[in-house]
Parts: sequence; structure tokens; C-alpha cells
Amino acid sequence: MRFLLSKVVGSLLVPPGLWVVFALLVGAVSLRRGSRRGAVAAWVFAGLLYLGNTHLVEHLLLAPLERAFPVWDAGGGVRYVVVLGGGAQAGTPAGDVPGVVSLARLWGGLRYARMLGVPLVLAGGSVWDEGKSEGEMMADLVRELGWEEVVVEGESRTTWENARNTARMVGRGPVLLVTSAYHMQRAVWCFRAQGVEVIPAPVDFRDERPAHWIFYLGISAEAARDVQAALREYVGMVWYRVAYGSGLP
Repeated sequence: MRFLLSKVVGSLLVPPGLWVVFALLVGAVSLRRGSRRGAVAAWVFAGLLYLGNTHLVEHLLLAPLERAFPVWDAGGGVRYVVVLGGGAQAGTPAGDVPGVVSLARLWGGLRYARMLGVPLVLAGGSVWDEGKSEGEMMADLVRELGWEEVVVEGESRTTWENARNTARMVGRGPVLLVTSAYHMQRAVWCFRAQGVEVIPAPVDFRDERPAHWIFYLGISAEAARDVQAALREYVGMVWYRVAYGSGLP
């Protein structure tokens, strides 16, 4: 228990936990100076900041997204494995390379393509219309790893465009769709809206099952990242419902 408590306390000594402590101190100073409203505002802000960066809120937001589809149980009958890009790192000393999320998706997709012996479709464009597309970056990497059956879709910048452009290449499928677990609901809906039969194969799971409940009280930059990703996904699902029609799972 002492070790677990040290982890929770330690999370308050570095950002974003440090900003929570700072807001609490601002509230204490405000109260000492007679500003009760200022103190309440600072403490409410500290509370919201704390909750928004906890593993508890991370879990509550991610779990409904990531549990929508199970881990793929190996089977055949697909024509392609489709991997959706998840960002890139541009201008690094190593050049333009796939980002961490893209790598997690790509690794899963490559494993499945090898297992099934079918082509790998890599979908992802360039946000700024310059340099290599995400699809091309991922293709370069898998070719270095010895896999040559690659088809690149390098024009799309959104999940909807991923599905629309890929549908023109793969027809009605069936395809094995690989993306982050939290992103899978929206991705499946987009592909099915294009008339493509998809089999979900979620990867890059982020919702952890801790060994002890006290883990949920800790805060971290990783939890903040995942909360942001989950919120963006919920907003995206609502927006796609409005922009492209109803029927989201």
C-alpha cells in the first residue's frame, strides 16, 4: 500500500498534477486574503483539472468505446487487411515517420496480413498536403520489414475519407479493419456506410485493469491524453451523425 500511495502522491509532483497543487495553493492564498469567491473558483478549477486527468475518468470514458468490439479471433474469408493511420511525426532527425498510434495499428495489421496471406491496405493522407502521406510512411516501414503486398491510400485526412477512398479500392469486401480500439466504432460505421463489409480487429487498447483500485486516483499525462482522445471520439461520433446520417453504433 505504501508503494501505491507513493505513486499517487508522486503523480501530484509533476504536471499535470503539479498544476492541481498550484491551483489549490492559489485558492488558499485567495482565502487568506479575504477573497472567498476567488478561493472557490480556484478550488473548483483544481477539482475539475484533477478529475479530467485521473485514470478513473480515463477508464469511464474509454471503456464504452473499447469494449464495443472484442479482440479479433483469427479466421479467414477476408480479401484485405485495412489499417487506418493515426498520425505522423514530421521533420524528425529520422525524417517523416509514422506516429506512435500509427505504429501500434500498423503492427497489428501487419501481423494479421501475414497470418491471412492477404494484401495490406494502408490508409492515411497528409494533413498539410505536402511531404509523404501517412499511408506512404507506413508502407515504407512494412516493406523494410519484408512485406511487399501493400496498397496505399494516401489522400484521406479524416475517418470518413479513409472509408470513402478505401472503398473504391477494395469494393464491398470483406475486409479486416484495424484501428485503435477507442476509434473502432466510428471507423466501422464509416466503412459500412460506404457499403463495405468489415470485420473489426481493434488494437492499441488503452483502458487498463489495475491491480488495485487506488490506481484510479492517480493522474498522469497519459490519462490526460486518453481522456482527450475519448472526448474527441464522442464528439466525432455526434458530428458524423449530423454530417453523414444516423446509424452510428
